[in-house]
Amino acid sequence: MLKWYVLYTKVHAERQVAAHLHHQGYEVYLPMIGVAQPRRDRPRERPYLPGYLFVNYDLETLGPSRIIYTPGLNRIVSFGGEPAVVPAEDIARIRERLAKQQVWDPSGVPLQEGDPVEILEEPFRDVDAVFDRRLTPAARVRVFLRYLERHELERKNVERRIALELDAHLVRRK
Repeated sequence: MLKWYVLYTKVHAERQVAAHLHHQGYEVYLPMIGVAQPRRDRPRERPYLPGYLFVNYDLETLGPSRIIYTPGLNRIVSFGGEPAVVPAEDIARIRERLAKQQVWDPSGVPLQEGDPVEILEEPFRDVDAVFDRRLTPAARVRVFLRYLERHELERKNVERRIALELDAHLVRRK
């Protein structure tokens, strides 16, 4: 019976192992996230769980020998001598969460709608802002600049928000 197993790879070999197992016909899941400021010579995505990936495999029928000799694979993750099985619901939950378009600030923290952020360059460096959403895959985001407006006639402060579009690498969580 097919079950999801966790595989531990050698350093930076996750893509190699995933490609090899996929080529052999196995369902493989390597969770990936976008890199906040990718270098030109580096991938724009990195593994969400560095060194780990998941394979949907019938270990009881086929045995471990078909996958343990995969180039770049270190071992099948086991607890108490038994291979670790991940429920399909957990795999679906990981896929669902990572499928949502997320923006990562320069320190690698995901930004969610409503998060207070600071803008890292002038002219809006010290202005309070709130993250709204990602606009494009090319890392453009929208934030709302916040300011208080004093209404003398009504004697109250009113918060105003002004939308601002800018590059994601210019925004960091407060």
